[in-house]
Amino acid sequence: MLAEDLSVVAITPAAERWLAEVAEADWPGKRAVPYAVSAVVGRMLALEQGEDGQSDLLPRLRLHTASGHWLVLHASRLSATGQIAVIFEVAWPAEIAPLIMQWCTGTALWYRIGHPPLPIRWVLTRDPAGKRPVKALLYTDQALSAETIICT
Repeated sequence: MLAEDLSVVAITPAAERWLAEVAEADWPGKRAVPYAVSAVVGRMLALEQGEDGQSDLLPRLRLHTASGHWLVLHASRLSATGQIAVIFEVAWPAEIAPLIMQWCTGTALWYRIGHPPLPIRWVLTRDPAGKRPVKALLYTDQALSAETIICT
């Protein structure tokens, strides 16, 4: 929980644990909160002032911790006190997939003698950092999105 000046008013034990994993580069010792927290709160303040006409949105930010976890931060103002709540949650794979891999998808037809053509959804994934091999994923369920295929 933050005051308007971004000073910490209250904090849960879970938030303390997550904050302990924020890298030094993302949180120089002189700042009250990490850059990620001030960024998500800054976005909330901009939305409140109607700078982009979408004041009903909940600002979100993804953060990669020093231990390798991905978090999603949300910021929202409490109507009763005016304080700012910053929520930390573990990111779902679908939320971080666009950050850690590139992918493309399409449909192909699989031809077999004596059978009608079978549509196949294909997804190619690539790690831009080159740490993981390129993968080709094939599915016969055309209703599945590429994101669903990648995360299963």
